[in-house]
Amino acid sequence: MPLTDIQVKNLKAQEKPYKSSDKDGLYIHVSKTGFKSWRRDYRFNGKRQTITIGVYPSISLKEARLKNSEIISQLHNKIDPKQSKEQSKPKPTFKDVSVEFMEKQLKGSKWTQGTFDKNTQKFEKNLYPYLGKNYISEISALNFLEALRPMEERGVIATIKKIRGVCVQIFDYALLKGFCESNPARGIAKALTPHKEEHYKTLTDVRDIAKLMKAINEYKGDIKTVFLLKLAPLTLTRPTELRSARWNEFNFKTKEWRIPANKMKSRREHIVPLSKQALKILKDLEMVSGHREFLFYSNTAQTGYLSENTATQALHRLGFKGKMTVHGFRGMTSTRLNEMGWPSDVIERQLAHMETNKTRAAYNHADYLEQRGEMMQAWADELDRIVNEDE
Repeated sequence: MPLTDIQVKNLKAQEKPYKSSDKDGLYIHVSKTGFKSWRRDYRFNGKRQTITIGVYPSISLKEARLKNSEIISQLHNKIDPKQSKEQSKPKPTFKDVSVEFMEKQLKGSKWTQGTFDKNTQKFEKNLYPYLGKNYISEISALNFLEALRPMEERGVIATIKKIRGVCVQIFDYALLKGFCESNPARGIAKALTPHKEEHYKTLTDVRDIAKLMKAINEYKGDIKTVFLLKLAPLTLTRPTELRSARWNEFNFKTKEWRIPANKMKSRREHIVPLSKQALKILKDLEMVSGHREFLFYSNTAQTGYLSENTATQALHRLGFKGKMTVHGFRGMTSTRLNEMGWPSDVIERQLAHMETNKTRAAYNHADYLEQRGEMMQAWADELDRIVNEDE
């Protein structure tokens, strides 16, 4: 019996991939993940072939039948449908599709500007040199694995995991657009070095914190990197939010830094109260980069501001490799604030953690703003005390 629209819609994933037949050789293939694609098997010059007609629901049952009729006509006229399809369809490169997909995530507010910038940098450095010019329809699982091997050799296993996750989405997008017929990024996890999840390295002992801040004060590298590392514990923001900060987001009169919603993981504007110490650093930094768009501008980075690796390498040079990360300033500060007795709700709001309670999440973006201002000033004073007492 031919399929109906309702039957096709209700087809669910099973333990193994399966197919459900329609008529005239047309069938729908359902993967283990529930991905549905219209296909047809045929023989040409004595060889068995399978052609993918399209992906459901982008291609409806009615549209799949019309395309199947065209295939039957081609076979009748001794034309190989698969070869004809390959010759007629557009052949974008991996980079073409990746850029298109990532720009859609940014425009659709699924990604923040920071996420977009980080993924763009990762692809430019790690994948485009190997796969960027390849037609996406011709990339196999083996090609994809070979492109990831140099990263394995460098030991950046966590980055491989993140890149593969984005690539799974990119190839799925390419499938929906008809640019390829398989997703080589899926099902290769077992061929990769397992990633051991680790927490961001941080320091919580006051003596270690004192040593860290003194080392930063004495660092002889790029002055913008010094200012970035000094501000990190005084703002409690994520590294990307700080690195991509623009001067027009700061108000010295109200002593606030307002981070736009499109840069925040929570998709809400976030207000950072600025302590006297933070304002002093900003005014010193203004002498260096106040004429630029970004506080921590870069003449070489594609984003226009310092890369994620710049501050990390600075910490390594200061002797804190394996002991402290830029993201670790958040853990360091929140731990100390809890020990100082500040309410966890106030600390969590300053960290801009996403609220799971929908009622509480509906509150104004300035939640606990006055308390947070007092807390950040108290922490800046405490940080000064920790450093000075250790001298």
